[in-house]
Amino acid sequence: MDTDAQRVSDALSRLQPARLVVRTPEGYVDMSEMDYNQGEYAQCVSDATESLKLRPSMPAAWYNISLCNSQLGNWDAAVAAATEGLRIEPESDVVRENLAWTLRQQRQAAAVRR
Repeated sequence: MDTDAQRVSDALSRLQPARLVVRTPEGYVDMSEMDYNQGEYAQCVSDATESLKLRPSMPAAWYNISLCNSQLGNWDAAVAAATEGLRIEPESDVVRENLAWTLRQQRQAAAVRR
């Protein structure tokens, strides 16, 4: 890039940095995984949900929503997300195991509350 073009690009990035970032479904899923690893479970759900706005049939986003809602104790939302992931990708052992795990955790949490 020539120096004038670089100068203009640098000025634009300072003025409107958000416009320079292309948001993709995969990018939001990656951000949700980082959120999960940092213990930011509500943000993980939010980022994975943004991914689904762009591509509703992403099992990885549904998996992350399920996992993070489990961490938040939002069991109905976790089961619903795991179920949707399985609906989209019924042949996946990982997706099927996620639903089974989520259902077990939901039952255990209900037993503890009693």
